[in-house]
Amino acid sequence: MIKLEDLTEIPEDKKNLAVKCLDELLTFRDKHGRLSPVITGYNFYNSLPKSESVVTLSHIHETEAYKQDMLRSLGKLGYSPKFVLECLREKTGVFLWNPIYRTRNDKGQVLSGLRIKDLIKGKYINLTELFLEKSGIYIYDERGIEIKETEEERTLRNPWNDAYETPVLILGERALECIKELPHFEPAVRIYLAENNNEICFVINKKLNALRRLSAYRTLFKLGFKEEACLANRPFLRYIDES
Repeated sequence: MIKLEDLTEIPEDKKNLAVKCLDELLTFRDKHGRLSPVITGYNFYNSLPKSESVVTLSHIHETEAYKQDMLRSLGKLGYSPKFVLECLREKTGVFLWNPIYRTRNDKGQVLSGLRIKDLIKGKYINLTELFLEKSGIYIYDERGIEIKETEEERTLRNPWNDAYETPVLILGERALECIKELPHFEPAVRIYLAENNNEICFVINKKLNALRRLSAYRTLFKLGFKEEACLANRPFLRYIDES
């Protein structure tokens, strides 16, 4: 897991302003003061994708068991582990907490790198003492979400070890050329800033027009963020649309 400070190729002032705007969108409240997030989270990377293939698979693995399952599955499709490992890049996600998110792997061990912050108190929570079902505080989680097979695939094979309940599977813009061959995916929009070898991005769908009306987004646009069409799997789209 990388830290925001690792994005050394984006000027400090620009990076801090971008994160401020993203956090405003993440913690947006309606006119009645009720929490009404415009985005569900954002990701940042300390390198850009190296692949030039038509389809770029975007997800995150958090445990070694999950990583090895991914390598085995892709190996059965003809991808060598060496090639796949060369395509991986460091990533961290920041997003609103949801009680369905897991804090432990399949063996009951607290996930490495997971940090949950109470935004009211400004302090991080001790995960070994956290009982999510009793927690009513407003917190968000600084890490990525891992994928699980989509609902359509789940009946065909077992999910990878330590996978998350909500699948997150994003295919790049060029995948639109193959949309007829990808029935479990639908169009969405990826909004990103790619500067030198660093990237900050998030995915949005039905709330795009609402986003475009906000001053925080206009600021992001002035900072150099761009909109790009992409494909996302249906369970993830439902999640970002209904949150």
